Amino acid sequence: MHKGKLFNEAGETATRPRASAGEFEGRMITILIPAFNEERAVGAVIAGIPSEIAGQRTAVVVIDDGSTDATAAEASHSGADVIRLDTNHGKGAAMRSGRAHAAACGSDVVVAIDADGQHDPACLPDLVAPVAAGTHDMVIGSRYLSDSSRGATPHNRYLVRSLTCRYLGSALKMDLTDPYSGLRAYNRRVLDEMRLIGPGYQNELELLFEAAIHGWRVCEIPIPRLYPPHSSKMGARGGRLIGRTRVLAGYVSTIVRKRHEWRVVRSASSHNHV
Repeated sequence: MHKGKLFNEAGETATRPRASAGEFEGRMITILIPAFNEERAVGAVIAGIPSEIAGQRTAVVVIDDGSTDATAAEASHSGADVIRLDTNHGKGAAMRSGRAHAAACGSDVVVAIDADGQHDPACLPDLVAPVAAGTHDMVIGSRYLSDSSRGATPHNRYLVRSLTCRYLGSALKMDLTDPYSGLRAYNRRVLDEMRLIGPGYQNELELLFEAAIHGWRVCEIPIPRLYPPHSSKMGARGGRLIGRTRVLAGYVSTIVRKRHEWRVVRSASSHNHV
């Protein structure tokens, strides 16, 4: 089995000369998998990713966000390239490292998928199809598009999701059902234009405000609703209560900050058309 390459935070190979995704000829899709202590699940996620989607080769890159287990070794053994962060920075920071890597490799399409098994890799062809066809700039895998009921979703997550959907519909005129889904595909335009600074779980919410600011074409596709054991990492730092409080505070601060940015852009656009 092919073993992936290991990179440090600077993007330099830790074990062998750098080649990685940039070796592929023609168009390429980079699959980014942020991971923190996911040695039990990450291998199965990688194994389920097709080697080709929509006629384009896929390059799998795991961003190991300071794991203290064998996540990096398991990911490399499963064939993924691995970017190792020395300490746990948070999902948003890990994704910034991954996106910088994808941009440097000349990726045409980028896919984000979680490492904990909450997303079925079998959904990736349907996720990528609208982006590859050029009809949309970003596609979100929604766990609620087919069925908006709570089902097995924890009460707190469902409440936060519902309130956020209402806000996005009212403020940004976005008709979305799963604003916090980590399963997404987007094109090179999105990769080049996005400006995200949140270190944690604000990543997905920031992207939606960026879509409104830049006028990206966004849609959702239905995906299964999966909650494997030990999949939540909200309490990874400080315990479950502190972790959830920190995540919610991050959501609120992100909405306040990005709403201001969006209003500034909208105001400037209105003045330019006067």
